[in-house]
Amino acid sequence: MSTIGSISYAFMGPGQLTITGSRPRHADSDKKLSVWCKGTVSQRVAAVVSSPVAGLLGISKSSNVHAIFGLGSAVELDTDSTSSVTYHIGSNHDDPTAVKPVGVPTTAFHNRVGILPGHLIDTTVREHFLVFELFQQSDLTGDLTFLVAHLPTGGSADTKYAIAVIPATLLIFFGDAVAPGPVDENLKAALDDNYPGILGEAWLYGHDHFKGPAAEAIIQNSTKLKTKNLFSMPDKVRRPLLTTPTPATNFHRFSEEEEVALSDDLKELDNRIRQYLPGSSSTPPGTIGGSSTSVAHSTFGRKSRHKNRDDSDESEDDEGLDDSAEREARRVIFQGNVRNGNFTPCSVNPAYGRLANTRRSKAAFNKLYKELYTQTSNLLGLRGKLDNVDPPIQFPAVVALYASSTVRTNRLTRLSDGNSTDGANVAFEIPIITDNTAADNTWNANKTVDIEVLLGESPKNQSKMSKTISVNESVRDFDSLMTMLDNIHLRQAVSNDYHGDVPSILSECCDKLKETLSVLKTRRYLRRTIPTERGAHIPYTLITFFDGVYSLLGEHNSSFENIMAAHEGRFVDIPTQPYETIHKRCDELIADIQNMVSGGKSLETTLLYENSKDVAAAKAAALAAKPAAHGPPNPRKSPANGLTGKRNQPGSPGESDDLFTFTSNERYAPMPVIPGSSKEPCGAFYREGKLCRLLSCSRDHTKITDMTPAVKKTWCQHIAATKGMDFTAKARQIFMGELDLSQPAGKKAKTAEPETK
Repeated sequence: MSTIGSISYAFMGPGQLTITGSRPRHADSDKKLSVWCKGTVSQRVAAVVSSPVAGLLGISKSSNVHAIFGLGSAVELDTDSTSSVTYHIGSNHDDPTAVKPVGVPTTAFHNRVGILPGHLIDTTVREHFLVFELFQQSDLTGDLTFLVAHLPTGGSADTKYAIAVIPATLLIFFGDAVAPGPVDENLKAALDDNYPGILGEAWLYGHDHFKGPAAEAIIQNSTKLKTKNLFSMPDKVRRPLLTTPTPATNFHRFSEEEEVALSDDLKELDNRIRQYLPGSSSTPPGTIGGSSTSVAHSTFGRKSRHKNRDDSDESEDDEGLDDSAEREARRVIFQGNVRNGNFTPCSVNPAYGRLANTRRSKAAFNKLYKELYTQTSNLLGLRGKLDNVDPPIQFPAVVALYASSTVRTNRLTRLSDGNSTDGANVAFEIPIITDNTAADNTWNANKTVDIEVLLGESPKNQSKMSKTISVNESVRDFDSLMTMLDNIHLRQAVSNDYHGDVPSILSECCDKLKETLSVLKTRRYLRRTIPTERGAHIPYTLITFFDGVYSLLGEHNSSFENIMAAHEGRFVDIPTQPYETIHKRCDELIADIQNMVSGGKSLETTLLYENSKDVAAAKAAALAAKPAAHGPPNPRKSPANGLTGKRNQPGSPGESDDLFTFTSNERYAPMPVIPGSSKEPCGAFYREGKLCRLLSCSRDHTKITDMTPAVKKTWCQHIAATKGMDFTAKARQIFMGELDLSQPAGKKAKTAEPETK
């Protein structure tokens, strides 16, 4: 028995060894291999970090077989002064006595195309490789005669052939027999042992023959071949084809300077390999279905009464999914999409894949998720991918909801509904105005626990964890609308690979709408129209669309059946109707926008707009603009100061800044004496549920956010000493720093209650 880093091997004979690892060959290995063989580049990259997958098998330019393990991080290295090459870091175990870090080129995830003889084509080969219609030499007439020169040698007039696409490398699973060294009988025996039917033999044939002139001729004449169903060109980006004789696994040996520069990546490689050890506490979850979706799977996907039982052993004692497995299953559904009528998981951001594939506490996961969010915003913002992005304040509760893919299922009736902890919703992504507002004060208050941790405070003495969420309730310009689209897309990009093959449904909708709104004619129209009365509702119509998307996805990823289907990789069992509905609504919205800009009717107003602060402000302004009503003299008018009672004061919409609630039989709430001020605070202005309607009120109307610490302290002492009086939730957040100075023990915060006259 030999040990390579953290993986053990048992020699089976000359040049052959078996990976023992932490578990036997996975039951779904053939299924994963099938997805690998027909998968896209991003799906293959994601597949090699799956726990049932140990690495990949390739053949170098010297015709030697190489096994690469722990494949992970992608790095870009300068090969000369003008170009660079992207490699994935892995460990090449040709020498089973030491770990040898190597760079595996991205071509290892590409394909080769060529002609397979009929005796190498059976059901298994068709299930795993992309094999086209069978033909004989006599079928190659007219425009197809060029192919005769490239047929395999040794065939007869009756020999059948087919053009096939095969992967440049094959997956290696735990329990597989590997044959490092030359291509010989040991390799053929290992291929027969590992892969079903004649799959290994067909792949080895393709590796030897699918290159050079034959591949080039097939690609150049793909249009002619397509007419007879003999070949159809795959997507050049998602499933690129190799034509040169250069091997796909032309490894890069890192220099000493490169190893120093990549020290962090190499440490990560070592940790990733160690995760496969028996008894490891951080065994990564499997990639379900071989897709690009990393989901907590069989390694620690279920809760068990027997904590010391082997991870691979699932039995009747399983009580359900653990937190990480449920989190990942919910994410798969939340970020899913539909392709060709089938549910399709989105491409996974490799950085998020590494985060999700390691066991962590909820608090640690949330913290790293937030850091990844910040890194992603900087990356996409600086590179101009999301040029309007302006990440809103990351309240701890918002981070936790998104990190766990807990999505709101009920529609919003007003944007202020979004500040609850019911689930992630579109209100979180509306840019918050961060000047002298309550949001900033709330953010500062949320840092209380962080500084206590840094100071070494005992957990039992730390402040209660903040659950506060603040949202902006007003969208009045085109730029805020574009920022909201980029903010939604950014949130998806934390776990959805921005450059991947399959975007999440939300990312795709954002892309389509942003493309529509960025057209010069549309952009000019909206910039001119949204600030006016006839166009103020337009942003809310788009917000209402996304509110519907969130609620549909929230219902979908809350279904137990869907969660289990995602966890077990049964994507065919996940209904596609919600995603199809979202695509349809998005297309209809785009059509309505284009029609509006071209002179058609405006977008429909929605409940979110009718209940918005913008509408309330417009109504108040309209009321203030009306001429004062003439009537009999006001009996409450005071000749001494000329003031009029607020209930009868015409022409004033009223103003307030709710600071306190007051429940008492007394009609008027007592006001404090403010040191250094000659004015008494206005009770109607500060009391929740009241408005000051005096046109020239002589009392103090200082905004809560503009109060000095001394004034705040006075209010804290006054409210603490006054029976029936308490802070509003908004004021409590703003006064957070002064509360402990005066709050009596046992006095609790109250929510607003109906006042007693």
